[in-house]
Amino acid sequence: ASFVGSRKSEAMQFPPGFSGCVMAFTDPQEIATEAPETLQLLQDDMVKGAFFGVAPRHAASWSPELLARLRAWMEQPKGFAVGGCGLDTSAPGALPLEDQMPCFVAQVRLAAELRCPLGVVVRGQEDVEDAAVALLAEGFPGDLPLILLNFDASEELPGRLKGFPENVWVGVSPKVGFAKLARRIGSVVFDTPLDHLWLSSDSPDTIPASLGGGRRSVSHPGGAHEV
Repeated sequence: ASFVGSRKSEAMQFPPGFSGCVMAFTDPQEIATEAPETLQLLQDDMVKGAFFGVAPRHAASWSPELLARLRAWMEQPKGFAVGGCGLDTSAPGALPLEDQMPCFVAQVRLAAELRCPLGVVVRGQEDVEDAAVALLAEGFPGDLPLILLNFDASEELPGRLKGFPENVWVGVSPKVGFAKLARRIGSVVFDTPLDHLWLSSDSPDTIPASLGGGRRSVSHPGGAHEV
């Protein structure tokens, strides 16, 4: 569903003070074409900016053509950051770590070249975090904002990053409400200054029951205030 549609269908769940959000476009099909739905979202007054990137699960689709399209999208007035890229071996059927790296490295370099924020996803075992730390240290300047989107990594990861603490933001999503993740993620949130937390709805993932959700609930940008 579009953000415009979500605001209408979920109007009761949007807080009165909700003034907007930053969207993320991370599907190669969205990046490769100027889809009408994407252009409509970017014209919405409550969409204040956008991440453009290729998510780890789509790394096999990476190509020079996608890189060129990313550059073009970042020229949009609302092109806020290269983001949604990263390394993620946690999902069933995920690509091997080495197959995800070229896609990630290219986007890290693009953000460094454009001198813009970078939003990354890091999920997996210790080897995933080690690889992400090394690649970011090599390719991304420590004086640029780095956002750990929908944080779901070890408690030590933020402190291992080159720009920590001044230029590292921790993305807090509804995952903090899931019992099996609450202690680990909550510890990182507790140790992170409020002005370095990045609130996220993790849309359209399911909302945990502790945040008022259920098996059939779907997250949306207006739900970030619950986090």
